[in-house]
Amino acid sequence: MKEEKPYDKDVNENDSGRIHKMKQTLADYLNERVNKLSASHRKITLIIFGLLMGAICLAQVIQSLKAERSNNKISIDKIAMPRDIHKELGGMRHQIEIENLNRVLRLKHLLDSLSNSEEGSNVFDSLILMRPGLMDSVNLFIQNNQSH
Repeated sequence: MKEEKPYDKDVNENDSGRIHKMKQTLADYLNERVNKLSASHRKITLIIFGLLMGAICLAQVIQSLKAERSNNKISIDKIAMPRDIHKELGGMRHQIEIENLNRVLRLKHLLDSLSNSEEGSNVFDSLILMRPGLMDSVNLFIQNNQSH
């Protein structure tokens, strides 16, 4: 009698258990057939299988290299955005940019006031220690957005 593995009990209780059982039966059958072969016969079979798979792969590579160039490449067509899809967003986008600039200006003012006050200098120093490029980023953002 076949020994039962611990995971077999869980699998056998549902529909996938039947599929698992059929796969196991097929694997056992094929294993018995292969075990009847001599060691030299198994080696020859493995070599033939390997050569066959290698030949198939090589044939596919050669075919891909010989194929016409026009059939071989994948082209991607750019999809143009319809002009009328963002008509209202033009003004809104400008408004959002202005709001973001105002928020960053308020942040810069807050950071400047922290750096100039005695109580806030410790907070400012810890912020700069944790985010060394913060002031550079704020100034760069302001510079790029005020020029537009």
